[in-house]
Amino acid sequence: MKTAPIFRIYKLYTRANGGEQWAYWGETEPMSMGPEQVAERSARFRGGQWKAEVYVWPNGATAMIQLQGYGWHSALPVKDLKPGMTILWNHFHNSTVVEVKPLASGKTLTLVTRSPDGKTYERRYRSETLLAVDHPANE
Repeated sequence: MKTAPIFRIYKLYTRANGGEQWAYWGETEPMSMGPEQVAERSARFRGGQWKAEVYVWPNGATAMIQLQGYGWHSALPVKDLKPGMTILWNHFHNSTVVEVKPLASGKTLTLVTRSPDGKTYERRYRSETLLAVDHPANE
């Protein structure tokens, strides 16, 4: 499974009065590097001073994973999932989170999901495993 964050990029502009201002320039494709490397790469190819920040999706995700038949999608660690969230799987399958139960060690969680056809599944995941999430639960 490929994972990567997406970054918002800003460029430092010099104003006519001599002041400087960071201005939003755009967003990157998912990249497997940190914000410093993204800014350095932008400076190398475009000149000037740049900075990059990890973009946080409206559902709270800061990373993306690539799904077969779907493409790149925002993702959350299993420990951050809440009942009611919709998980996306490969080839346009999805399921709804029913319950997230921690095991004794705390490093592993049991995720109970319900598919659209009504079947319930229990799966074990490490707490940091990323899963593609479509809609956040209403809080």
